[in-house]
Amino acid sequence: MNESPYAIEVNQHNFAQVVVENSQRVPVLVDFWADWCQPCQILTPLLTKLAQEYRGGFILAKINADAEQALAQHFRVRSLPTVMVVWQGQIVDQIVDVQPESAYRAAIDRFRVDHGDQIREQFDEDLLSHFDRKEDFRQSRESWSLQEKILFCRLARAVHATGLGWWHVNIVNQVRFGRKNVGSERAKGVLGIYYPSTRNITWSRELGMMSKLDREPLTEELVTRIESALASERQTIDKWWGLNIERPGLWPDQLLEDPADSSEETEEEKTPVNKASVPPSNRIYYGPPGTGKTYQLSQMLKRDYDQPAGSGQRYSFVTFHQSYGYEEFIEGLRPLLDGDAESNELRYEIRPGVFKELCRKACLAPDQRFAMVIDEINRGNISKIFGELITLIEPDKREGAENAVTVTLPYSGESFSVPTNVDIIGTMNTADRSLALLDTALRRRFDFVALMPDTRDEPGAPLHGLRVTHGGKVIDIPKMLTAINQRVEALYDRDHTIGHAYFTTLASVLDGEQRFEALEQIFRNRILPLLEEYFFEDWQKIRLVLADNQKEESARFITMTENHEDNLNSLFGNDHGLDAFATKRRYALQESAFSNPDAYIGIYDASALID
Repeated sequence: MNESPYAIEVNQHNFAQVVVENSQRVPVLVDFWADWCQPCQILTPLLTKLAQEYRGGFILAKINADAEQALAQHFRVRSLPTVMVVWQGQIVDQIVDVQPESAYRAAIDRFRVDHGDQIREQFDEDLLSHFDRKEDFRQSRESWSLQEKILFCRLARAVHATGLGWWHVNIVNQVRFGRKNVGSERAKGVLGIYYPSTRNITWSRELGMMSKLDREPLTEELVTRIESALASERQTIDKWWGLNIERPGLWPDQLLEDPADSSEETEEEKTPVNKASVPPSNRIYYGPPGTGKTYQLSQMLKRDYDQPAGSGQRYSFVTFHQSYGYEEFIEGLRPLLDGDAESNELRYEIRPGVFKELCRKACLAPDQRFAMVIDEINRGNISKIFGELITLIEPDKREGAENAVTVTLPYSGESFSVPTNVDIIGTMNTADRSLALLDTALRRRFDFVALMPDTRDEPGAPLHGLRVTHGGKVIDIPKMLTAINQRVEALYDRDHTIGHAYFTTLASVLDGEQRFEALEQIFRNRILPLLEEYFFEDWQKIRLVLADNQKEESARFITMTENHEDNLNSLFGNDHGLDAFATKRRYALQESAFSNPDAYIGIYDASALID
């Protein structure tokens, strides 16, 4: 088969796979002058199916026999014989009454020149849409160059064509490929990992011309080697995982994500190199409240930095705030009383801060990884806390790196550098401070991973299948939270949406009365106060978020009163001189709505409540 990234030339060997099974989504070139196409009558039903159903573009050449009238009629051919170029069901080129071989080649050449970029762009975007449900992947690829995009798509197609699958990892910005079954959280084996933010690849097994790799840049030469190895070593791949049947490849939107708390990795899933040799990572997980940042972080620490028995803790945890400074984080003076406290003899000693102490431990165990975890990293004064060390945390400035930097600490006078086996991991709540307002020096030295509300109702998602039943009515939690967040984003911004973690606890409560009562408490004690904070008690906007303006009176969480005349008279007497229309609208919380299932259903489907 003659194949390029943008077209497949159909022959007698691959016709059924390409046309009948429709397993490829690239333009198809059909040469009707080839011997295998004669007699064409045999191919008419198959080609008609191709014309009607094939999703890619394709070339049709020389329709000239009575048996091809179905095709000719479908494409409204002007005259026979003819050479046609059909792209997405439309004729983009047609040459009539010419020598067939030269017309065929000319049509192909023109097609490639005129539509090559369009085809590549469309099919690459179609492929990438399978990966884009993961927010941090989509954001990372927005910074890819055109060449980086083309190389990844080549890699993705080569893996997929081998019958392997692609899937995301829950907490980190990486996508794995290997063998994994639909509906399973655990993979049978991982062949490699692609890192979208750095455009690097890890390859875990020796295969043909491919040796093991750890975070190597994805180059054209490397992609070519991978394509060759995958094409020539299919039997080897099947033997690794005990498979003897062929199956189509799978995309990330067909497979569950790897769980964040997967601690029992198979040998295939382990990175085939010493963890301490992995480049240092500076990253910040950010998102609105309730997106599971703290939970995800705790699971990652348990998985990646959990210490062997008796070896001591390999991570330190701090929370930044306005009063936190260099003295607590790096080193500083601490007052001490000598002897009897009544003597009032005071002296000072230099004490290491939490980060300096962690670096000391990391230097003593260079074969292990350590982590400095900073909660609420956006709430601290970065210049005040890091001081001159803001430069030292860059990967290429670490101890032993190519551009290693060492500084003299101001209090102790010691020489200090940051070891390469120390990762710095931060979290930030975007509702407290926008990402755009972060210290510029911090932004340049950290990778940012978005943890946004996940309202998907599909396997692997945190709210999958979550419903609350009460009084014969069913409240769809994913739909409800989706509607709330769409309105919050329209009225405020994405940084102030509401996280799925507020509702995940409902899954552990028995459906029925108990789960409905739990939902009441979540709305009363968590969601409404959060919306009040977001909108500075602008009750009209809160009503819009909850769709109270679309519901019946009994289903409204917040009621509004516009006729104040009677209230004004009772407050100020009859001769008050106030204009009822000029006074503020009055809003009140309707307690009965919390126990009314229609109040929750009406958030996402007000029409269902109308008789």
